[in-house]
Amino acid sequence: MPVFELIALAVLAFYFSILTTVLILIKKHIYFLYIWQWKEYRLDKFLDLVTSPKFSAVFLDWFTICRILALLILLLNLILGVLNADYFLITYLFIIGISVLELAIFARQIIQKRALLPKFSFKLLGISGLAVLLNIVGLLSIAVLSLRFYSSAFILALLIALLVATLAAPLVTGVSILALFPLDYLLKERIFRKAKAYRQKLHNLKVVGISGSYGKSSTKEILSFLLSSKFKTEKTFQNHNSTLAVARKILNLEADTDIFISEIGAYHQGDGIEQCQFSLPNTAIITGLNNQHFALFGGKDQIIAAESESLQFLKAGDFAIINYDSAWCKEINIPEGIKLIKYGFSPEANLRAEIIKMDVSGTTFQVFWENQSHTFETNLTTTGNIQNILAALACCLVYGFNLNQMTDLLTNLPLPNGTLNIIKKEYGYLIDDSHNANLDGVLNSLNLVQSFDGKKIVFLDDIVELGNQSVESHIAIAESLNKINLDLLILVGQNYSQIIADRLLELGFDTNKIIYGSLGGKLIQARVDEVAGPDWVADQISGKIEAEQLKTVILYQGFGTGKFVG
Repeated sequence: MPVFELIALAVLAFYFSILTTVLILIKKHIYFLYIWQWKEYRLDKFLDLVTSPKFSAVFLDWFTICRILALLILLLNLILGVLNADYFLITYLFIIGISVLELAIFARQIIQKRALLPKFSFKLLGISGLAVLLNIVGLLSIAVLSLRFYSSAFILALLIALLVATLAAPLVTGVSILALFPLDYLLKERIFRKAKAYRQKLHNLKVVGISGSYGKSSTKEILSFLLSSKFKTEKTFQNHNSTLAVARKILNLEADTDIFISEIGAYHQGDGIEQCQFSLPNTAIITGLNNQHFALFGGKDQIIAAESESLQFLKAGDFAIINYDSAWCKEINIPEGIKLIKYGFSPEANLRAEIIKMDVSGTTFQVFWENQSHTFETNLTTTGNIQNILAALACCLVYGFNLNQMTDLLTNLPLPNGTLNIIKKEYGYLIDDSHNANLDGVLNSLNLVQSFDGKKIVFLDDIVELGNQSVESHIAIAESLNKINLDLLILVGQNYSQIIADRLLELGFDTNKIIYGSLGGKLIQARVDEVAGPDWVADQISGKIEAEQLKTVILYQGFGTGKFVG
């Protein structure tokens, strides 16, 4: 080959290497920004992910492993000074090949709308800008350092620099986030101060703070629906319960708002205090406590203390509304002068419910309160949702409602998307519980599935951030699954699927009814089609069913927080 063509080929290879590396860096930066955003940019939550079995799926995919092997080969060439042209060319083509393949898969995910993309924000823009700067500085530094060792091999040095930059992408993203932390902290504190000042001007505003390990969003939606029939009511958006989200919502409240319902998100002691310092709740609801985020809190006592911090801000005569079906809630210390409403199915509750009838269409239940009783019908089902309704009823009683006023309102209550939404389909029912990710919630949804007739299919993800409670909790889930008489179980979690499967097999569960591991989506779909029968297949193909309907219930459990490995 003529020298000119060799030079042209080398230049082309040089620019193509730069281009593919830049695209891979962008792809990885987007992915790890998604992970950090999913973990709310909290170092404790990110470190919990890093120390979990999912670590390998997040940081050590096959593309990364291949790049590490290629880097070791190139470094060996550099250190030993043995530069075999053929060997180097094969390594180069291998690196380019896996990069092109990774980019092609990412492009396909974007087209199919399956790519894991972070939500845009100015914070995201700042982190990305700093990451670009760090990558440029890093690339130049690594290239110069490599050339000092082997100055005659510029392409080799460059390739090493590009590989190191690609492998360091998670670190660069993390460093960028941590570097901007002081500025981020100052901006947040400014927003918190403004929110507190504005809240103090709203003299007639009443604030309901809802905390707890589970049921917060559902209780908020039900309560907002009921209160809105009488008051101008605002609430936090969906499940956005961080301190910053609540502060921004307060700043957007109109001056004539009567009641603001605020979810209180907490992962450590002090998180609730930070939020309540500017929201200043007048009524506190604690929906129930369990081991959710056990690894972050550090233990049972810390969870109880953190989730009840809103009580410190109540004044004498204010109400605390607490779920007395939750054993941990009974250990909460109630400040002197605070009025307590205990709700639940427990005989200890002073706002108590008894279920008369429950099926897929809804629930009929009787409520007992101050020597009176009232029968309600609602479109919601499961004992967990009835507990949420009781919490909302208790708060409405505090704000002047009577039980009779809420009879018609309860017949068609809303629920957040992904929270035990039962969708009627031609083949049966689809239960979307994808945003539920705590032990009580999972057991509650599995009890719902058990109440159905016909075939039962469950897609189940892991519960994360349970710390040393993880194994015990997932064994409890396996024991609950064993009682349902499932036709198919698809375990999609990276951490604890094996534990669930092992326990089920110990209990005599049919191994042919369990799918877990790295089985592809098409094969899973084929197994679902096989179990659900011709009606399901017809629904997938045409949306119409002419054959006799086959009752099948399909539950999607926990994807909202755990599905991130693309």
